[in-house]
Amino acid sequence: MQQENSQTTNSNPVHNDLHNTEDVQFKMGIDCTIKLEKNKIYKSGDTVVGELKYVLDRDTKIEFIVLSLKGEGRSHWTGPSGIKCSATYFSSTEEYVNENIVIQDTITTVDKGTYKHPFEFVIPNNIPSSFKKKRCKIIYKIVAVFSKAVLGILDNTKTFVRIIEVRGTVKPCPTEPIKHEIPFRLKKEKIDLNIELEKSLVAPGEVLTLKCVVNNESSVAVKGIRAGLVRHTIIKMRNSKKKKSRSKALSLCEEQTGPAKCYDRTELTCYVPTPNINTFSIQHSKILEKSYTLNVTVRLPIPYRNVSFKIPVVIGEIVCDEEVTKVNKGTSWQFKLKAH
Repeated sequence: MQQENSQTTNSNPVHNDLHNTEDVQFKMGIDCTIKLEKNKIYKSGDTVVGELKYVLDRDTKIEFIVLSLKGEGRSHWTGPSGIKCSATYFSSTEEYVNENIVIQDTITTVDKGTYKHPFEFVIPNNIPSSFKKKRCKIIYKIVAVFSKAVLGILDNTKTFVRIIEVRGTVKPCPTEPIKHEIPFRLKKEKIDLNIELEKSLVAPGEVLTLKCVVNNESSVAVKGIRAGLVRHTIIKMRNSKKKKSRSKALSLCEEQTGPAKCYDRTELTCYVPTPNINTFSIQHSKILEKSYTLNVTVRLPIPYRNVSFKIPVVIGEIVCDEEVTKVNKGTSWQFKLKAH
């Protein structure tokens, strides 16, 4: 613990919003600032480097000072209880990280002045990304707790918080190649469709490449193949089947190929962009699942129905792992449109 000889005056305004990205400071006898070396989004494996700076306006008897890296998640909502005119409040929590640095653990009279304490925390692997919505929050924060040794006072602790943004690493969904047959009303005719997704895990902003081979042995021309990115958010209760689900098609993330002629073999490629801001899968959580699918539609003329299916994709920070690279090389889907 280092003490500065000269006292400092506070020029920054007082903050009481835990989500403010500026230094957190309070006027309560102890002024505290949690400074970070870089104001950035942290990833699994990154080191959070910073400095705890606090000012005592008088000689103070302090029992302990603890600095922590905490990661916590909470889901909650109000729903019907099954009883007429009543509702039940559902809530679930989980902890992802709780690392502590003990700066002081014995009762000591600390002189009036300004003190600095550098710190480092490592963001662990296999944790979910930060998330904040009405029914679910996953928050990571640096917390400093000061306890004054004051006789007769029950609430003698002061807590200071600095929120940090975290992006957890993700792994691709292992998807086995599948085959599917869709019946046609035409006799002795069929359309074989082979679709290959170049990569099932991409970084935000990267393009999803869908390669399609249409072997059309029918008199029905395929109007085109449309592919669009859809986000799925599932908020859950731990150890329960209760959940809230929502899916949303992302604007400007849809592309369509040209047609495939009848009695012909056609190769088509569809390039679907992904947003590079706030687009990432969330894994490693029992209260939240945020995933993406590439919804593909084979467009057929009337009176035939379009054929639709979903291909799971993962968007996020890519893990450099031999097993992940092997899974991420691409997956094929085969579809046969056959006569009754």
